[in-house]
Amino acid sequence: MRSKLFTPRLLIAAAVIIILSSRLQAQGQWEVVSSLSRGLFGAAAVEVNGQIYVLGGYSDSVQSSVDWIQKFNPLTGKLTNVARMKKRRIYLFAAVSGTDIYYLGGELSSSGHQANGILEKFNTLNNTVTAVDTNKKFNRLAMTGLIRDSMLYLIGGEQIGSSGSPGTINPYLMEYSLNKKEITYNYTSMFSGYQLRSGQMAALRDEYIYIFGGAFNTVLSEVYRYHIPARQLRRVYPNMLVPRAFGCSALVPSTGEYMLLGGFNESTFALNTVEKFRLSDSTSIANSYIASLNFRRKSFMTASSGGFIYVFGGRNDFNQPVRSIERFQIFTGAEEPGVLPELYSLGQNYPNPFNPATRFSYTIPARSTVSLTVYDALGSVVSVIDEGNREPGVYEYVWNGVGLPSGIYYCELRALPAVGGDYFRQIRKMILLK
Repeated sequence: MRSKLFTPRLLIAAAVIIILSSRLQAQGQWEVVSSLSRGLFGAAAVEVNGQIYVLGGYSDSVQSSVDWIQKFNPLTGKLTNVARMKKRRIYLFAAVSGTDIYYLGGELSSSGHQANGILEKFNTLNNTVTAVDTNKKFNRLAMTGLIRDSMLYLIGGEQIGSSGSPGTINPYLMEYSLNKKEITYNYTSMFSGYQLRSGQMAALRDEYIYIFGGAFNTVLSEVYRYHIPARQLRRVYPNMLVPRAFGCSALVPSTGEYMLLGGFNESTFALNTVEKFRLSDSTSIANSYIASLNFRRKSFMTASSGGFIYVFGGRNDFNQPVRSIERFQIFTGAEEPGVLPELYSLGQNYPNPFNPATRFSYTIPARSTVSLTVYDALGSVVSVIDEGNREPGVYEYVWNGVGLPSGIYYCELRALPAVGGDYFRQIRKMILLK
């Protein structure tokens, strides 16, 4: 019996606006879209279902590290408090798995609010905070890392206090299983013990974690690559265009490129330069400058949502708080020469839940026959948004569910390359909440 997900396509009344989107443009500009009501630096920012969550940090308004969990809505430009962490944290690390945000670190021994090596989890669906695990090796400032396949990769940082029994070597990189709730591997071959690097930036590409810059005795411009299956760390070239620490990295989903933003080095207390990196599975990378930030920033926060990269807070080159929120448009409204996407991908819609309109996009790296379809929870076709032959690029849509009942819906992308290649299919879950 054929699944309902393979029923013939139907076009019905749900309104759709179609926007053809181009590649990332080097000539794009950063724009100021909002402002923080309270200065903030040393926090962490992540994106979940189109919303950006900002956790912890130090606020000049209270002259202290904070336990705030705030949510930024890109559609309204508003930042609101939604919960509190169990501990106050500054220079913490945070990453997303599903709809949960995991965060740890952010120790300041002189603050009186040490996080005590506690790994916490924030559930974005019900705004609850729970303690997951405790480990002295989590007592670090300014770590970087990421989550991949339920594994938490923690890199560098400044160890605060003891990490274990006498003689224990502080690992440069730790692999932590979110399922087992334990550290499953410690990498100690390079940069471990008293050689830990802090304020680095990380990027994931396939089976590789790229690690940029940071500070150890001096501010660094080196780039390293950690091969996850082999657990090997090696140097790659070229270096960054400038030494950089305490900046941020941001993914460009349509092309698989990364942007490195801001930070500081020994010649400039706060940078506004932005580098674009094209990563590969070889031992070399390609990098170039793109449009600079409007404000110099270090120890700030960044996250991507809805075709934009957003930048929040930080300190400028006079060590003053920067309250302006900037964004850079990844997608634009006209086809222009640029970098082609490398992967087939259907982005998560935003906002999610939504009422009644939501926005999503897909990318195709080659001319393909595509179909983009919305189904209800029973698998019946609700709307065919796009269907036909499409050139390589990024396609963005606003789908309006007016007239439809609240509930769970699914958006499915199918793509078949015109010349060679495998059939691609991806489904995203959406929630219409009226």
